[in-house]
Amino acid sequence: MAMVAVAEFKAGELCADPRYRPRIRAFMDAFLGLVEQLPYDAAVMAEHVKLLAWTHQHGCPRSQHDLIIAATSIATDRTLLTLDRKAHFEDLPGLKIQFVG
Repeated sequence: MAMVAVAEFKAGELCADPRYRPRIRAFMDAFLGLVEQLPYDAAVMAEHVKLLAWTHQHGCPRSQHDLIIAATSIATDRTLLTLDRKAHFEDLPGLKIQFVG
């Protein structure tokens, strides 16, 4: 899992109703113990740059976090699993994607 996605989950926890935060935190701790957390390293940065250029050249802006998540998947030769059809991941070059749900 791209570290930026981990950050989004943790931000969601902080934005949640304080009554639910302990349960959300416990779930996230358990979940993160099961998945590999992938850093934004030089290989991810190189793919991110390519995606930034592609979206600019094709007039297809995307969320910066979505591009980092996609770049992480490309750089680590993984298939991106997502529920988010609005992000238009399927258009990004080099990205293997599978929609779930």
